[in-house]
Amino acid sequence: GIRVLAILAVLLCTFWNASSEEASSEIFEPLSFGPKIFAAATMSVRRPDLRHWNELLCYYFQTGFDHLIIFFDEHGDPAIEKAREFGDERVTIILRGKELEKQWAQGRLWPKLGAFVESEVMARQMLNEEVAVRHLRAMKVSGIPFVVYQPKTQRVMQVGDIAAKWLLHLDADEVLHMSALNAQQHYAALTKDGFVQAVYLNHEVVPEGVLKDGGSVLEMTLFKMNIISFSHLDSVQKARNDWEKEKGPYAIGYWTGKAAVRVDTEYEPLPLEVTRFFLPVGQAKRAIFDDPCVLHYLNPSPQFISDKYSMIDVGENQFDPAAAVPKDGSTDSSKWPKSGKVLRYHGWLAKAARKGKKEVEQLFRRHMLVEKGSAEARRYMGAGLLQRFKKVRKLVKKARKAGCPATIPQDRDVANTTSSAQAGLGPYTQCLQFSKSEEVFCFTKAHCCQAIRASKGALKVPPEPY
Repeated sequence: GIRVLAILAVLLCTFWNASSEEASSEIFEPLSFGPKIFAAATMSVRRPDLRHWNELLCYYFQTGFDHLIIFFDEHGDPAIEKAREFGDERVTIILRGKELEKQWAQGRLWPKLGAFVESEVMARQMLNEEVAVRHLRAMKVSGIPFVVYQPKTQRVMQVGDIAAKWLLHLDADEVLHMSALNAQQHYAALTKDGFVQAVYLNHEVVPEGVLKDGGSVLEMTLFKMNIISFSHLDSVQKARNDWEKEKGPYAIGYWTGKAAVRVDTEYEPLPLEVTRFFLPVGQAKRAIFDDPCVLHYLNPSPQFISDKYSMIDVGENQFDPAAAVPKDGSTDSSKWPKSGKVLRYHGWLAKAARKGKKEVEQLFRRHMLVEKGSAEARRYMGAGLLQRFKKVRKLVKKARKAGCPATIPQDRDVANTTSSAQAGLGPYTQCLQFSKSEEVFCFTKAHCCQAIRASKGALKVPPEPY
């Protein structure tokens, strides 16, 4: 089904099997830049955290995105006015109402998801993505042409000026981290080499203290590494097992990554859950990256947890607080049934949020917090389980100092991509492509690529669900 495909699509190191003779690292040609790449991002939100909302939107434009399409679930959301400060040329705001629901019903996903729009957030997200794809293909939203303003030339970009249109879908607690490039360089390189989709591994934030009043989660720098990037290393697997015994489930949210898709292809991409887009075989050349990557600021503070879970109906998402903790009261999640382990965890948090702030803070300190400079932090960082990503914090501070959105400082610490496509795609060690797949794996970690090369056999992927 959908969930199985979403998981299998990015299993790389241990579970990918192909002979080393089929692999090649000589894939990409030098870049030649022509017309502009149109890079947009979309998110569906419901009362996002205002403490970092402005900085989140600034970050997209600092890193080379042209436009944001934001779907708001509630008309009175205070984040709407904050988003409007960026201007129509940068942000398109779409409110839920009869017009949007009419567009949902006209899409291909409606027969499958229409019955769940009131009860499931993911259903609304996928329907919104489909709307965003259709409008980007026409360069229109709600019948109004996009106004894409180019500050340097002070003119409106025409559709003919655009070489390709790319759309990235993330949530309001996620950013795309690019260590040595920006969105324009990255998507220009992907376009040059015929890719239509890019998948980015995701890492979850690890709080090192309780966020102070006025603090921004985007200044947090410590993250749990995606299990795909170390699944074949025994030492890191042991550290992960220790984490689950001491703190609870390791991957709380998801670990399959998030995707960007080229929307001006012959076949209209279709959202596949909220992590992929479906394209027919033969039109689905896809690159999978560990850099760029998605940084997921999931449950970064007690206040954030209380605010989030107070908005969630426990029954709505199949959370069962009564089943949150095993009968013996054990907090060692390695002893919990593998089926539904993460749902139990979320049910636990939902139950705590209803009891009050004291209960939430106790859970936060026990299961999420890793004190900065502690022996625990040194142990997990030394094992490779945790890693620091500092660039987002750097750009957030620059934006704050510049007075964003009035002034949006650009990210100047990017690679010169005029001579090498590799600089545009990312600072990976090597890229591997296998003759039986449309996927190319681009990883910065040499040991991961070596594991892929050394494996034998062939991965069998189930048929696409659409």
